[in-house]
Amino acid sequence: MTRTNLRFRAAAVYSTNNLRASAYQSVYQRNVYYGWVQGQVDAKGYGSKWFGAAHLVTGLRGVGGTEIPDGGKSYNFKNYDDTVKLSKELIKKAHNE
Repeated sequence: MTRTNLRFRAAAVYSTNNLRASAYQSVYQRNVYYGWVQGQVDAKGYGSKWFGAAHLVTGLRGVGGTEIPDGGKSYNFKNYDDTVKLSKELIKKAHNE
């Protein structure tokens, strides 16, 4: 794993555990986060593909590929705080099982 990947993983764990949805401002940042969470969910053996779907939708062939003048900051997911909370609960639950 590269140093950048290790840093992102550490930051994602921290942001998730502390419910810091604000750490992901752009569509690109949220896309990377969704991909990371889906990997965590898959590793735990859950059948959910919600984060994987969100990863695809926010990718370059989805809303992430559109030109957004402010870098995606105005494209705010209405309940992104709830999304980070859900990811924390899923990952935490997996560690306790």
